[in-house]
Amino acid sequence: MGSIPKYLERNLNYLAATFPSRAKYLITDQSDILWIKKLDFRVVRSEDLIPNWPEEFMITDRRRHFRNNFWFSTKARLLLLPKFMRNEGIDRIIHVESDVWIHPNFPFNVFEGLNCDLAFPLVDEKRGIASTMFVRGEEGIAILENACRKWPESTDMEILGKILASESGALELASTYTNSNESLDGWIFDGAKLGMYLFGSDAKNSKGIVKRFSRSPMGDLSKSGRIMIEGDRLVLVREESKLMIASLHIHSKNLRIFSNDWKRTVEFQLFKEQAKLSVSFDLKAFIYSMAEVMLRIFRKIGLFTER
Repeated sequence: MGSIPKYLERNLNYLAATFPSRAKYLITDQSDILWIKKLDFRVVRSEDLIPNWPEEFMITDRRRHFRNNFWFSTKARLLLLPKFMRNEGIDRIIHVESDVWIHPNFPFNVFEGLNCDLAFPLVDEKRGIASTMFVRGEEGIAILENACRKWPESTDMEILGKILASESGALELASTYTNSNESLDGWIFDGAKLGMYLFGSDAKNSKGIVKRFSRSPMGDLSKSGRIMIEGDRLVLVREESKLMIASLHIHSKNLRIFSNDWKRTVEFQLFKEQAKLSVSFDLKAFIYSMAEVMLRIFRKIGLFTER
């Protein structure tokens, strides 16, 4: 929803080159889509799926001004995905957020035999995340639709958290949330923690300052945990286990990871970890965040003068 950012463009190119035989779709409200089709993506227009949004689902308070109505866009897909699956006659999908990198050996086969209707990671006790989300059949579709009708004013992460707490057909996808050694056939799927640890969080949220290799807004690695590259595998190593990392949520929107040279990018981050280069500054993010501050001030002045 909204204009296609540079990191999504890079990700689409990466996915097209890395998984040429997989059926790939992009749901968007944008009209400039020819270049996406040339990457062998099926493009589905959001307005063809949902021409009119439920009124109770809309964001009408001041949150609608945040980054092109971000809070609406993030939960809009929870209604778009069921409509998409029905329209296309697709029984199983893996939804990947636009800033999520998936490993070239992503374990699609694991999901083919997964006995659940819906699966995604948790980021805390009450919130899930659709960074990597599996939806199966009419049962999975119904869970998403019913949850959106039941909790329309909640954020997407809150809705997913409530689904896990109330639906027997929903599965918590193995991630780093509890720092346990649980996995899905040896694989874990990043909610946000691993990507934030390696690359930091979005610098626009911290006035251009990038902080890595420390406690992120989504938590820290366990004391014994460390990320390594072993051959073609990206692994999370703990005292008694090695868990293969299937995905990284690149909250910082680092562009370099979305390429066939992903290993060199991760190796460079691991070098910076060893050298204790944990802080950097992003001038573009700083300028963006300052512009947001000015817009908020102008809106408040406008509201004041209207009174």
